[in-house]
Amino acid sequence: MSRNLPLGIPQLMMGFMADGQADPGLVQVRDRKFDVSTQSKKESRSDIQAPNILPGAGAWQKGNVVQPRLEPVR
Repeated sequence: MSRNLPLGIPQLMMGFMADGQADPGLVQVRDRKFDVSTQSKKESRSDIQAPNILPGAGAWQKGNVVQPRLEPVR
């Protein structure tokens, strides 16, 4: 069985940590495309307490960013 793996330089990912960080128009497009309701999911999870954000999370917002660089090796 063939599996497609991501190729290229590794990059760090992040997730949205608060309401309003995602473009509302893109959320609507995603909801329609995948037939989901962000609002319904939010309401069904309203009893889940948000965890404390760990120190250092969101460092990119403070300008402390580490990004690997792809360079040819000879």
